[in-house]
Order: sequence, then C-alpha cells, then structure tokens
Amino acid sequence: MLAVSEIIDEAKTIAKKYGAKGIFLGIKDDKLIEVLGFLNFNKEYSAVRMILEDIEVKGIPLNLRILLEANKKDYFMVYNDAFKEVPNGATVTESEVEQYIKEQDENNCYYLAEMDDKNIGFIQFKIENGMGEFDLGLISEVRGKSYGKRLLETAINFLNSKEVTDISLTVITSNTIAYEMYKKRGFKEVNLISDWFLLEAVSK
Repeated sequence: MLAVSEIIDEAKTIAKKYGAKGIFLGIKDDKLIEVLGFLNFNKEYSAVRMILEDIEVKGIPLNLRILLEANKKDYFMVYNDAFKEVPNGATVTESEVEQYIKEQDENNCYYLAEMDDKNIGFIQFKIENGMGEFDLGLISEVRGKSYGKRLLETAINFLNSKEVTDISLTVITSNTIAYEMYKKRGFKEVNLISDWFLLEAVSK
C-alpha cells in the first residue's frame, strides 16, 4: 500500500508540472481498486466497451473526407476542438496527425465529417478480423443540433459498407451526452475497460 501511495504522489508531481487541471488514475485490477479504497480515493467514472446490435442505418450520413496531407491542419483543429472539454479526452499534436497519415490503410482510417462543406467532426475507424471499431468527435460550435446523431450514423454506415461482423466503441461514462446517445441508439455494454479514480482536483 505504501508503494502505491508513493507512485500516486510522484504522478501528482509530474501532472502538476505540466499544468494538469485534474489528476485521475485508470485501472482494472481488483486488488489495486481495493487499495485505492483504503487510501480514500473514489471512483469517478468508467471506460466501457459497447457493441451495437441493430446495425441498420437510421439517418442520413454526413459526407466524409479522408485525412490527407492537404487537410491535416483541418483534422488537427477539429479533433482538438472536439475533445478539449470532453471527460478523459486527449488532444493530438501535429506530428501525431502526420503519423496517422503514414499508418492509414483500408483497416485504419481517419476522416473529417462535413456538413454544407464545413468540417464539423471527425471519425477514426479500426477494422480487425472483421470487427469494426470507431471513435468520433464533434466540434463545440455545432453541438446540441442533432449532428452528433448524424455523425454516429455516418460511422455505422461506413462500417456497414465494409461488411464487418460487429460494430463497437469505447466510451467514458462521465461523457453523459455521448454515453446516453449510444445507449439510446442500441449499443450495449459488453466489458469494462477501466475504472477511473480522482487522485486530486487541481485548482485553476
């Protein structure tokens, strides 16, 4: 227990050095979760994997533009705007976007989503052994206008075109808008990825 406490203290020091607004720890190990309980840390949310049962497309898909060298700055800006206020969201660097372009193939795809020729979101796809998984994000400017549902149907439509056997995603339960949207669409939880504990709330 002492070793865990020391590791947590070191993590806090490093996180504060880089200006973290809050410090969280994600784990799945039952013994470590029990230790965190003894140390009076509380679970804030979970990361869960969900699978879609009804894969029939239920809306009009948005237009997709594949990530290229020519639009990499657009992708960078859209991705970071989409995730800047999302719980457990992470931004990307320009070099990471460059790496996406290099690694992209028919089973690992990165797209910008458009509405009336304007970039409003992104979708990332990974297909492995006939199973399709995706991650998506919507820019803050267009939230609350049902574009999130259309972006979701766009992802489902794309994976249907690839004739995958399953469609899945990972979501953070504290991202309540996305989490509830996925459940309403028919996604079912199939396994826990990790539980997340607040180690320290850092004041602004």
